[in-house]
Amino acid sequence: MNNTLLERYRIAAVNHGQGTLSGDYKEVNKSHDALSVLFNEMCECGTDCELLTLLDDVDVSVRTWAAAHTLETNEAEALTTLRFIAKSEKSILGMNARITAEEWEKGNLRFRDRGQL
Repeated sequence: MNNTLLERYRIAAVNHGQGTLSGDYKEVNKSHDALSVLFNEMCECGTDCELLTLLDDVDVSVRTWAAAHTLETNEAEALTTLRFIAKSEKSILGMNARITAEEWEKGNLRFRDRGQL
């Protein structure tokens, strides 16, 4: 298990959520870029399955990002997580989870080879 990548991913997801809630677009952009790079690195070294451990994280943004990035490999569990967040989180973070699930189901999202959300 590569804790360094997973820990850095978690920190970037937390920062993304905090930036989203505070309206700090510079932090949101910086964190998004970091998440994309870290996800690609995890895919390249085969540790992306470790993201499943973050689906139960205490931070809603961490759970949302981990669910989004595991949609291609664990769709049912990822969608369950996103739908739960969408129903239970009454902030923009809940809306992000809802839109992510909806766009996935429409076929508009793909993360592998592009590493983006």
